[in-house]
Amino acid sequence: MKQQDNGSEQTVIRDLMDFISRCPSPWHVIEEVRRRLLEHGFRELEEGSQWEIEPGTAYFCIRSEAAIAAFRTPEAADAGTTALWIAAHTDSPSLVLKPSPLQRSEQYTMLSAEVYGGACGTHGSTGSWAWQDGWYTGTGITIPSAPV
Repeated sequence: MKQQDNGSEQTVIRDLMDFISRCPSPWHVIEEVRRRLLEHGFRELEEGSQWEIEPGTAYFCIRSEAAIAAFRTPEAADAGTTALWIAAHTDSPSLVLKPSPLQRSEQYTMLSAEVYGGACGTHGSTGSWAWQDGWYTGTGITIPSAPV
């Protein structure tokens, strides 16, 4: 692996921190990755459409606002050409609402959540989960059960 100079390393760190701050939910991740791919010349393909793929072109496709796949076609290809796809789903790890999430007290109405996927490990001598030590905001998509 090529060693990066300190300036490049700091740029990568700042970019990662910017990415994390822009992506509080899986849906934000997809939108941010979409923005970055478009910025780098990728073309978006619609999942249900017939694709017209051109040599030497970069593409991506989003599924259900929670998964993304990107690829670049070679300039020239034959039957023996290897294909490389990069894909990710963004829903794990995350917090999800429990089946009966509503909890009420005299002062608060709360939604009970649980960890979906791999969670942060415990830390310190307390054995508490690392993510329990801070304030968190809720983000995501709300789907009404009846038309609004």
